[in-house]
Amino acid sequence: MTSLGLTMIGVFAGIARSSHQDVILMDQASMIQLPLQREDSEKPIMDQILDTVAFSGRLTELQNTLHQKCETLDWVTEADCTMGRQLVDFILAQKGGETGNDLDVAKRVVGVTLTETVYGSPGQILGMDTDHSGDISATELRPSIEEMGVKVEKGTADIMAIVDTDRDDKLSMKEVYQFGRGCLVLRQFLPEVDGVNPFHTATVDLLPTLDKNTWHLPAPSPENLEIHKKFQDLSANISAECHALYWPTEADCKKAETILNMLLQLPIYEGVKTLEVAQAIAPLKLFLHTPDQFAFGLFDMDGNRAFTRDEFMFTTGMLLAGMDKSGREKYFDVIDQDGAGNVTREDVYDFIRGCLVIRHFIPEIDAVSPGRAKDGSPMLSDSAALNMALHIIDPPPLPKPKLAAGPKLLYVFGIMIVAFTIQWFVCAAKPKLEATEDDGVKPTKTVM
Repeated sequence: MTSLGLTMIGVFAGIARSSHQDVILMDQASMIQLPLQREDSEKPIMDQILDTVAFSGRLTELQNTLHQKCETLDWVTEADCTMGRQLVDFILAQKGGETGNDLDVAKRVVGVTLTETVYGSPGQILGMDTDHSGDISATELRPSIEEMGVKVEKGTADIMAIVDTDRDDKLSMKEVYQFGRGCLVLRQFLPEVDGVNPFHTATVDLLPTLDKNTWHLPAPSPENLEIHKKFQDLSANISAECHALYWPTEADCKKAETILNMLLQLPIYEGVKTLEVAQAIAPLKLFLHTPDQFAFGLFDMDGNRAFTRDEFMFTTGMLLAGMDKSGREKYFDVIDQDGAGNVTREDVYDFIRGCLVIRHFIPEIDAVSPGRAKDGSPMLSDSAALNMALHIIDPPPLPKPKLAAGPKLLYVFGIMIVAFTIQWFVCAAKPKLEATEDDGVKPTKTVM
């Protein structure tokens, strides 16, 4: 895969949320949000209605038969079945949520759990643990409840009542693991609730990953801890540090704080290269150091200084054939910070300025120029980097393609032939003058 592909893969990892209050959780392989699959929105309306009605009927039936069906599975426990039944009750109680669609609610409720506990990286769900206590409080759970499209206060209380089995008002990783098993019970009988991989993997085969990601976590690596410590140190005073610089605006400082919050949530366990993922989230290699025709200009196929989701998906579909559609869509969501579905040059420029604030203090996030001078400042100065970033707003004209040696010789040969032809015609048409005495030559006599 190309270096561009490797760079983009790092970003396709986590749950994209609003920049003013939520975080983005990342893993190294894929960026997975809790999506309502776009394929659904592309179906004819009548098919969507039929799917919704059919699912609601199956969900209601499962509410009455879940325990009997659970007994047929050899990998479940009584606690798994109880958790699954409570989940079904909760989904039905939402009465379709904001869209009136039980399937939408089920995808959001179950999907947010499977995304972080099964399809994410080890410990990814701890990104909700914003105070780094090791547990998830009701307050820290609220952003995920908002994602579900249910009433926040009641929804938070209901989810806590299901998951918080020891009633200590916080969720331990063991409780999250058990909740994940309950979600897998629903996936077993209603596979479409899994918004990532609903049909191609047996539910029982997902259990080892759930265990590894939530309960038996691998140890963090020293390299990952080192870069994470730098993110922590900077986050403690990012606003003051940013405003002490001569060049950032208030918007730059706020953007830097948002990006830094993303970096703080990166997994640090063995098997994950935290710095490489951070370099992809802050895409300086792609948008600062790469010529525009291979970066923004590549996505902006119609040349209108912006690219849409469709343009982005078409281009990355050709470049990154090994990356699934869901992952590419989530990368677009990271760039499209305002959710407008249309990323302009100004949007990318503002994002890169925020990255350059962080780069001033942690040059390593710049994969191309990560070095430091003797005074600790980046080898590539802020002013030089800012000047380089201007090409995002005002890209230089594309150079004219050079001719290959063969066509070039043909063109030269053709020019020479045309020149000789013109000269021959001009010289042939010119009249010859007879010599006169004034020319100092004695004229000859014509003999009659």
